[in-house]
Amino acid sequence: MTNHLVPMPDCPVPLRVHGLVPMAHVEDVDAAALFYAMLGFECDSRYSGDDGTTNFVGMSSGQARLFLARASSRIIPDQQAVLF
Repeated sequence: MTNHLVPMPDCPVPLRVHGLVPMAHVEDVDAAALFYAMLGFECDSRYSGDDGTTNFVGMSSGQARLFLARASSRIIPDQQAVLF
């Protein structure tokens, strides 16, 4: 049985994904951005709430891109499973 909803390996190029940007939910966006800056990432965009708390940062290093977003609930380190 063929599933017509999922592109097959021989599907036309326009149907294939050519890039993704991982998004990590973090407790402190500014602290996480500082960590990734030490790895060579630069801030491309930053969005803050009315209280000045950074809610989102878009970063890049060459062709590598990363989004950091403030978590809506407490981060439990043992349950974090962000892989790059």
